[in-house]
Amino acid sequence: ADQGIDYVFVMVPNKSLVHDDRLPERFRPVAGETRADQWFGYMQDNTEVPILNLTTALKRASAKLPAYSATDTHFNPYGAAICQEEIMSYLSGRHHVFDVKRYQPSDFELKEKIGGDLARMMNLREYFSGLEPARELLSREGIMRHVYRTNTLYARRERVFERPAAQTEIRCLLIGDSFVNSINVSLMEYFRHNMVVRLHNHQQRHLDPFVHYINEFKPDVVIEMMVTRSLKALVPEEPPDINFHAYPRWLKRHFSVTPDDPVRAPAKLHEVNPRVVEPKVVKPQAVNPQAVEPQVVKPQEVKQQPGLLRALGE
Repeated sequence: ADQGIDYVFVMVPNKSLVHDDRLPERFRPVAGETRADQWFGYMQDNTEVPILNLTTALKRASAKLPAYSATDTHFNPYGAAICQEEIMSYLSGRHHVFDVKRYQPSDFELKEKIGGDLARMMNLREYFSGLEPARELLSREGIMRHVYRTNTLYARRERVFERPAAQTEIRCLLIGDSFVNSINVSLMEYFRHNMVVRLHNHQQRHLDPFVHYINEFKPDVVIEMMVTRSLKALVPEEPPDINFHAYPRWLKRHFSVTPDDPVRAPAKLHEVNPRVVEPKVVKPQAVNPQAVEPQVVKPQEVKQQPGLLRALGE
């Protein structure tokens, strides 16, 4: 806020919260208030963080057309259209004015789609396909990609795009979990310069990534997205020297965790040099030739069969 950046935290509901009517009876919520509702209420009452909760909008839209893919945990193009409409309407009511695109269920057609991440987890994508609302929310023509980086210190993937035909010259940083990939193209309708960052899950609780990308990209608007099942990631992690062992090997190469960090404080990351491992030399063992007795194989005696010999002779 001190830098004049417009920020909003977008809370994306789990698929089970939107399509709870399709769950088996034993898995449906038994209380009216979920943990996500409790978190949202607490943040509204005790903080000034601007939070946009998409649960009501997506539930209302899903009554007309499914908002999430049948074989995926993410929303489909129809759900993405509702999401971009809510976000841009929210930003328009603050410091900017946008011509918000609004879609109707009739703007979409049902098309066959290969299985999503749920099917991929079972390695059955080609067997689990289904019909879902489809529409290209924005043509990719005229979109230029300037940066593409993967598996960096803070993110699984970093991309910078430019669309000269956008409504404004505003620079937007879209940062968060995998849902940023579901909506990034549709937001390029409004912002000429876009940086899309898919954070590592364990980095979502730290401020260091935000400081890094804000200093690098100099955005006017920051949109942070997180699905409700990941809200627990915002709780400070356990002692870093314990959690560090759970990080993937390729990520450990980027940093080490200092053991003197206070308990339940965000881990400080420090660049380290790769450890040099000296190859082990295996000495051959001497073999005593007298210790091993040669095994003599005696030929088996073959009994002559007169009848067979006569047949061969004929």
